[in-house]
Amino acid sequence: MSHLDFIVAGLDESEQRARLRELRALAVVYLGVNSPVTRRLGEAIADPSAAESALALLDGVPALRRRRLLSGYGALTR
Repeated sequence: MSHLDFIVAGLDESEQRARLRELRALAVVYLGVNSPVTRRLGEAIADPSAAESALALLDGVPALRRRRLLSGYGALTR
C-alpha cells in the first residue's frame, strides 16, 4: 500500500484512468520517458489493477522530484 493510493481510491474506472494519464504525463516531464514509474503508470492506464504498484513506485521517487511532480498534479486537478 502506498501513501498515494488516495489519488485513485474510490473512483470509477474512467476517472481513475484519466488521473493516471495526468500522472504519467507529469512523470514523463519530471522523471523521463524510460523511468520505471512512467512505464508502470502506462501499464496502470491499460490495467487498473497495476495502479497500486505504480503509485508505490512513485512514492519511492526522491522527495524533491516527487514533490514537484505532485505539485504539478495538484495544479492540474484544481
